[in-house]
Amino acid sequence: MNQLLRKLLDDKKPSRRACHSTGNAFESADYYERQFEEWQQCGFAWAKILAAGDSQVDTVRRLTRKTKIIPIIRFYDTSAPANVVDRGLLQPYLDAGCLLYESPHNEFYAPHENQWGSGGMPADWPQQVANGWSQFANIVLQAGGVPTTPAIETWHYADIFEPLFAVLCEKYAGLLRQSIIAIHNRTLNHPATYDKDPGGFLGWAWCDRFVAARVGPVPIIATEAGPEPGWDQDRTFPQVTPQSHAQMIQDILSWPTPDHYLADCFWLWEGSGAWDGARWKNNAQHMGGQDLPIVNALKAWQPGPPPPPVPPPAPDLPVARLRVAMDERLTLYAWGAKRAWQLG
Repeated sequence: MNQLLRKLLDDKKPSRRACHSTGNAFESADYYERQFEEWQQCGFAWAKILAAGDSQVDTVRRLTRKTKIIPIIRFYDTSAPANVVDRGLLQPYLDAGCLLYESPHNEFYAPHENQWGSGGMPADWPQQVANGWSQFANIVLQAGGVPTTPAIETWHYADIFEPLFAVLCEKYAGLLRQSIIAIHNRTLNHPATYDKDPGGFLGWAWCDRFVAARVGPVPIIATEAGPEPGWDQDRTFPQVTPQSHAQMIQDILSWPTPDHYLADCFWLWEGSGAWDGARWKNNAQHMGGQDLPIVNALKAWQPGPPPPPVPPPAPDLPVARLRVAMDERLTLYAWGAKRAWQLG
């Protein structure tokens, strides 16, 4: 494990509770400061924050001075596989106390997140993305930070995670061992116990095993995690309600994970536009403008004994294609053209 990360964990001793703050890279530091008290009441030890350039330097400075919450900065960018991060961009955040930087190559396989667009990714996309990431990771490490890998939804284990990490493990093993694996552990409407394929909370285990078998265990953070109210992609399970959403998140946080599984940054503390139904705060779509139940549940909740663990799938178990109707999720990709709200 990266020694800077090890020292951070030793000093802070953080829990896995975390949030993805907002979808707005230009949200004000004053807004964020108003959230600090409630984040601490919810027990958050980490906060994923979206930034554009130096837009969140003051937020990070206030967060690190006034709380023990660990910031994770992702620079918003849609030009994967190019690297857009340099030392000049990082230094103000490092000076403000931020150690962790998520790769800007967020869900790079979505047409609105890369420079290839609707034409599709070229045949050598794993090499291109790995090369762009290596440039980012080297810059972050040399500056004194800790990088994450490109965030990938766990249900894309077979078609995206495996091809990319095969290259990362072979060509960039040293960099990978000094980094953090970022996943989007979005559970659809599956319970925490779901283990038939990587389309649930336990999808992280597939990713962990693949990497550990090649380079040893690497820390993992789910930089987006959990379900959303209204989700019903797998019709063999109930639709997620505000009440079951709260229970599902508590089940996830109760689940025993290895020490190198660091955090679940639950989606989404507050958002607008396409993300209105997911927001925990002031949710008009499902709660008439009130908070989702998970907010008060986390404030009051004292975790009990964890559920019995489900044995992870055998190393040679073939990964099944997800047996769920993904039409609802795939429509997210169409939102890329309407993302002006995310930038201000």
